[in-house]
Amino acid sequence: MAAEALQPVRFGHILPVPRLPEGFGPAADRKALVSVALEFGNCLRDFTGDLSAGRMAVFTVCEGSEMAAVALRRDSAGWRLAEAKGRQNEDVSQDALRRIVSVLGLAGVRTGESTWVLARRLHEHACDDCGPAYVGARETWCARLALGSLWD
Repeated sequence: MAAEALQPVRFGHILPVPRLPEGFGPAADRKALVSVALEFGNCLRDFTGDLSAGRMAVFTVCEGSEMAAVALRRDSAGWRLAEAKGRQNEDVSQDALRRIVSVLGLAGVRTGESTWVLARRLHEHACDDCGPAYVGARETWCARLALGSLWD
């Protein structure tokens, strides 16, 4: 029942990219995405298909003195923060990350695992062939964000 609750109630309803306040610059086309990828030295340009299909959105934001590239993913539960990194995939400070998460939360963006990951864990927990799912303790606030999952 829990895995079923993760499924969408109706099909064909596509959530638009969240409207974020001024300061969050969207990578709205391929040229902008390539520019972000080159500026930050990351692999975001590999996700043009996901962005064009509306499954992903990329923004840049300046928090204090830190620049961050922010990637959002859309799944059946809506939009979630998938990644927030500085140049050369450096971690942003916890203060900057907290401000980013706060703004995203006000726009309806969630943090944590994707519904795909949660459904897989539920399956592995209940399926005798897969064995129990184990997730280590996430003791810090940053660990509980479950960042770094851009592919699901």
